[in-house]
Amino acid sequence: MFWIDYTEINGSLCLFGKVKDKTTGRFVSCFVKVDNILRKLYFLPREYRQKQGRDTSEEVGMSDVYEEVDSLMSKLRVGMHKIKPCSRKYAFELPDIPKEGDYLKLLYPYDKAGLSTDLTGETFSHVFGANTALFEQFVLWKNVMGPCWLRIDDADFSAVSNASWCKLELQVAKPSLITTLGDSDNLEAPPLTLMSISLRTTMN
Repeated sequence: MFWIDYTEINGSLCLFGKVKDKTTGRFVSCFVKVDNILRKLYFLPREYRQKQGRDTSEEVGMSDVYEEVDSLMSKLRVGMHKIKPCSRKYAFELPDIPKEGDYLKLLYPYDKAGLSTDLTGETFSHVFGANTALFEQFVLWKNVMGPCWLRIDDADFSAVSNASWCKLELQVAKPSLITTLGDSDNLEAPPLTLMSISLRTTMN
């Protein structure tokens, strides 16, 4: 499919584009609903546990951060979530962030409530990735550069109907089933019908 536009509905990504009808050779409009894209959050552990805003003498281990984050997910009623330690680099402006360090990585669905970007805890000082939008998460993970050709495997053609005005509608159970097709495939963009609207506003 050559994807052109997108929208986000209830934690799922919806892509709009065109596919080629092999029987007629014509391009028809297509709607793809992509489920199970997960948030990716990174918790930076503290050196010492904090109580009432002050450091204690208790050193923090990754298991301590795990317990606090797991408890946080339980409070938010997030049943399905994955937690594991990882190493990440940091290259931005916040002080007191190591250029490279160990983090606790959390994965959970976009249909659950997001966390605040300034959230802190007894065992962690920062949370990164809390404000990453669903579409941004998808294009960064799949390396999607603007409108382009996508290969879709194991699509379900019976899962969605009348969800859009497109000729073809399908659902993809997980984003790993979608890959980009490179320039080596020599695929030209399909013919498109476009309309632009220029808006002007005046103060009444």
